[in-house]
Amino acid sequence: MTFTKLTLSLSLITGLAFTQLAFAQVDQARLTGTVSDASGAILPNVTVKIVNQKTGAAREAVSNTSGIYFAPGLSASTYSVTATAAGLEPAAYKDINLAVGQERTLNIALQAAGVTTSITVSGGDLAVVETSSATVGANVNAREVAEMPINGRQISQLYLLTNRAATNCTAACSNTFATTRWMPATTSMA
Repeated sequence: MTFTKLTLSLSLITGLAFTQLAFAQVDQARLTGTVSDASGAILPNVTVKIVNQKTGAAREAVSNTSGIYFAPGLSASTYSVTATAAGLEPAAYKDINLAVGQERTLNIALQAAGVTTSITVSGGDLAVVETSSATVGANVNAREVAEMPINGRQISQLYLLTNRAATNCTAACSNTFATTRWMPATTSMA
């Protein structure tokens, strides 16, 4: 009886551990932010519509009492975002790029109805400073994989494409993850 309970317990613990490992790789992105008016006051109950510009798939999120909206489970793509609330002009953002595993913050400011200001925000391929997470990562597209001179065509060499990655290797080094270090961010005045 004790052996059966021990075996069952170990099986359960092992199963839970492998379940956590399976969810460690994220293939979706999240969009979050705060909705406010022109004076900076938070706005609850604002409907934020997120539309995938490639597929037309739409999601809606509603800002909570703190003015925060959250849209998890988005596929990596380019999105347009529209926020609407009664008595306020809608705010529209387009070309918001989301990469795999990214949590992007898009704060939205709504103007009072009747104010005729036109603002077009385009995300494009601008560098996004990730303030929502401390993770370091990079997305490598198929062209980069095919064209980069990767030592021995080893998949483990792709981490060197990440921003600020460097190795501590000499010619005799195996050049693995263990020999990688992350260079501090520097700014140059060139």
